[in-house]
Amino acid sequence: AFVFSAVFVVFGFYLLKKTVIDPIRKLEDAAKKIAGGTLVESVEIKNNNEIGSLSNSLNKMTKTLVQKIEELENANREIAEAQNQIIRSERMASLGRLASGIAHEIGNPLGAISGYVDLLLDGIDDEDEERDILERIIKGLKRIKGILKRILDFSRPSALEVKTIDINDVVSRTFEFVKISLKDIEVNLDLKEDIKLVRADPRQLEQVFVNLILNARDSMESGGSVVIATMEEEKEYKPRFFSERRSTDPPGHDFTRKRKLPPVLKHNNKWVKVVISDNGCGMDDDILRQIFTPFFTTKDPGKGTGLGLPISLGIVQTFGGDIRVSSKEGRGSVFEVVLPAVDE
Repeated sequence: AFVFSAVFVVFGFYLLKKTVIDPIRKLEDAAKKIAGGTLVESVEIKNNNEIGSLSNSLNKMTKTLVQKIEELENANREIAEAQNQIIRSERMASLGRLASGIAHEIGNPLGAISGYVDLLLDGIDDEDEERDILERIIKGLKRIKGILKRILDFSRPSALEVKTIDINDVVSRTFEFVKISLKDIEVNLDLKEDIKLVRADPRQLEQVFVNLILNARDSMESGGSVVIATMEEEKEYKPRFFSERRSTDPPGHDFTRKRKLPPVLKHNNKWVKVVISDNGCGMDDDILRQIFTPFFTTKDPGKGTGLGLPISLGIVQTFGGDIRVSSKEGRGSVFEVVLPAVDE
């Protein structure tokens, strides 16, 4: 009896191992690989029982996951491409709003160069005077070349390039670009020295600042003043994009505080702010609630797309920041672009 029992136990254990334990271990290994992102391998279990059925279901799930991931990747590529096209179209719209100032800025040196060329064609006996005229022509051409280079840099498409930058450099570069369209506007720059660095794409931030400065200009039809300031802020603050309660949260529950930000968006409650304030017409509360709504605009047809502020907000949120707005009708507006500072 003892011998027969031992043989039965050994045979039973072997049978259990081959039909249950080994297949379960295969399923466990496959599940671990799927959790780690490996979706190409399938589990080959030929048992005609529940474990075999579970294996087939796991293989079908893996194939479905692969298909869905490919579909999501294609959809993400299409969304990214559409987003880039929208951002570029708004950039070109901003460039169109700058066109009159650009034409004037280019027209002045061109007129001067034309006059100098006429003088040279008439003939000048004094060599020093002739050299002086040629130097002025070269200076005017360099000025035109610089303007055209800034226009091309601003308008051409570019891939997202996130890097550590000095926000003062971006603001100064943007102001040099748009000041040609601010002839009747007094602009004061107040840039904090040794300001903390931020992580962002400088080209996209330039688009944000161009849009906000041009909006400030458009709010002052009879002229006025704009103050562009940079400063630092240290406080516990979460951008609205991540602090809002999601529609999928169960009633009575809010998981906002438990969600983790992507590494690029994590912050240490230290912020860098770019404040653009004007003394223009301002906005009432009803308009203020809608300014980030796509296609909402108070401008006349042909003068605004209604996409500038929504796109600007999206760009800033991409880098973990936010845009705050305060305004009173008849008293001007204040826009604050807030970005997380880089740890030193």
